[in-house]
Amino acid sequence: MPIPELFRVLLALWRSGLLRVRPREILPILRAWRRCGQSFAFLSATASLRWGARPALQDDEGVLTFAQLHALSLGLADRLSSAAGVGPGRRVALAAANGRGFVVGLLACTRLGADVLPVAVDLPARVLEKILERQAIEGLLCEVAPPTVDVPCWPWLSSGRETTLEPPPVGRGGQLIVLTSGPAASPRESTAVLTCASCCPWSSASWRAFS
Repeated sequence: MPIPELFRVLLALWRSGLLRVRPREILPILRAWRRCGQSFAFLSATASLRWGARPALQDDEGVLTFAQLHALSLGLADRLSSAAGVGPGRRVALAAANGRGFVVGLLACTRLGADVLPVAVDLPARVLEKILERQAIEGLLCEVAPPTVDVPCWPWLSSGRETTLEPPPVGRGGQLIVLTSGPAASPRESTAVLTCASCCPWSSASWRAFS
């Protein structure tokens, strides 16, 4: 990572409170950075290390702590890696209703170094196929597989498997792909990139964008 970019990331993490750590937390957080790279998965790993017992997410299924959320994302990452071959540089579409499924899916894919494209769960088949083709998507991670798509479907968001086993380190953390027209319409071309560093100081806003 270029030095100016590294300083920008560290400044963002400091402002968010993630770098204001106890001495005993420094080494585990540096290890998480090495494993996850600059990604949402690094934020999840750090939050799990520092505030594991605190509530992280509440949806219709109940409350998840930071530790539970991280363990669920690792469980899904393990399955995506071993059964679907998801890894660095892959492009995965994520179709999930509001709730833990979306967050777990995003964390799992970015932990593996894959880029994630959110798509609406109720897209017409022809629109979904057009988006998947245009964005060179290699697989669809979802709760319920759609009737017909031309890419592999992985309806694993509701599996609920937890693990503490970490996948191998990735050289580049996965990123979030944001369509300029939103997740429910045909996209317009854009060169903008949303990175973990740009969201750190206002991490709650980065989740609200899809609520």
